[in-house]
Amino acid sequence: MAYLDRLRTRWNRHQFGFILGLILPAVLGLAVLRGMRLASHGELGPIWMAPDLFRPMGLFWGGIAALGLAYLGLSDDDRANRQRLFFLQIVAVPVVVLEVLGHALFMSTGASLDANLLSRGILVLNNKPEILWSEARPQYLVALGGLAATAVLLPWGVAVWFRREASTDLDSTSRGSRRLLILSIAAIGSSFLPSFATGDTWFSRPTTVNVTVSFVRDLQETWVPRTPVESSARKLELTRRDDGESSRPSHVAIIVLESLRARSTTVHEPDLKTTPYLAELAESSTVAERAYTVMPHTSKALVGMLCRVEPFLATYLTVTPHHPCTVPDRYEFQTFVEPADSRLNRYLNTIYYLDRFVEKLIDQYRELGLYGETLFVIAGDHGEAFGEHGHYHHDSVIYEEGMRTLLMVHDPTEVNPEDIENNV
Repeated sequence: MAYLDRLRTRWNRHQFGFILGLILPAVLGLAVLRGMRLASHGELGPIWMAPDLFRPMGLFWGGIAALGLAYLGLSDDDRANRQRLFFLQIVAVPVVVLEVLGHALFMSTGASLDANLLSRGILVLNNKPEILWSEARPQYLVALGGLAATAVLLPWGVAVWFRREASTDLDSTSRGSRRLLILSIAAIGSSFLPSFATGDTWFSRPTTVNVTVSFVRDLQETWVPRTPVESSARKLELTRRDDGESSRPSHVAIIVLESLRARSTTVHEPDLKTTPYLAELAESSTVAERAYTVMPHTSKALVGMLCRVEPFLATYLTVTPHHPCTVPDRYEFQTFVEPADSRLNRYLNTIYYLDRFVEKLIDQYRELGLYGETLFVIAGDHGEAFGEHGHYHHDSVIYEEGMRTLLMVHDPTEVNPEDIENNV
C-alpha cells in the first residue's frame, strides 16, 4: 500500500505533452499498418464490427500511456522525472520497432510474430545478417525509421510546446495516479483479448502481446516435463533396390507442393475440382490416405522428407500457394468457393495452378524418355489454416488443416498399386 500511496502525486502539462508526443504518433502510424494487414487478410466478419479490430491495439497503447503517467507520478523531483522520461522512450522505441517487424512478417508470410520466431530472427541476424537484409522492403525500412525517429524526437518538442503554452499545471494536488495505474493494468490486460470481428486471436492482438504470450507459454513448456509418445504412424522410406530387377525405376523425382493440405485436393475431396490431374494420377499410384507432415514448416518438413533418401534424385519445390497466394496474370481465375475474392478461393486457385504444373512436369519426363525409369513422389510440405480453428496462418498450424497433407508415390512400372490406410 505504501507504494501505491506514493503514486498519489501530481503530473504537469510538460509530462502530459511528452506522453502525448510519444504515444499518439505511434498509434496513428501503427493504425495505418494495421489497416494494410486488414485489407490483405479477408474473412473478417461484418463491416460494422471492423472498428473492433483496432480495439486491442487502442487498449494496449492507451494502457501504456496511462502507465507512463502513473510512473511519472512517483516523484515531484524534476531531475528524477527527466530520467523517467528517458526511460519511457527506451521502452517505447523497441515496442514500436517490434510492431513494425510483426507487420513486415505478416505481409511477407501471413504468419504472426511470436517469441520463437523473434529469437530465430535474432540468431539469423547475428550469424547471417544478409538473409534478413535480403527480405527488407524499402517501405518497411521507411516506416521503421520514421516511427523510431518520431518516438525519439517528437515527445521532447511537444513537451516544450506544452510547457510554453501552459500557464499552470493541470492540478497541483493529487491526480489519482493510483487510479491511472489500475486503469493502465486493466487496459493492457484487455488488449490480450481477441477482437470479436475475427476468430484469429494472434492476428487481432498487438505483436508485443503475442510475443509476450508465446514467451510465457514457452517457459511453461520448459517447466512441464514431456512424456515420450509412441507413434503408430508408418514411415515411408525410399532406398535403392539391389535385387537385380532392372525394370524398376532407377531415378527418383520428389515434387514438394507448397502448403498443400489434403482437404483442398480432388484426391481427398472428389467434389472439389482443384487437382483433376493429380486425382487421375492417383488411380495408378500409391496414395497415403492419412499423410502428416513431421513439422508444419517448410524447412523442417524438407529435412524430414529428404535427409534419408539414397537414390539419385531430382527435387522440385513449388511456391505458388505460399502467402499471399497469387497466380500469374495469364492464368484464368476460377471460383471454387464463394466469395470469389476470398483468401481461401485465392489459395484454391494456386492449388489448381500447381496441378497443371505437375502435369506438364511429368509430360516433360515422357518427352525426355525418363518417365518409365523414374519414381515420382508427390507430397505437400504442410497445410494451411483458413479459420477452421480460429486461425488464418501459413505455417505452424498444429491442427488437421495444417498437419495433414497429400502424399502419393507414382511408379510407372507398378501394375496394381495399393493405397496406405494408416497414418504415414
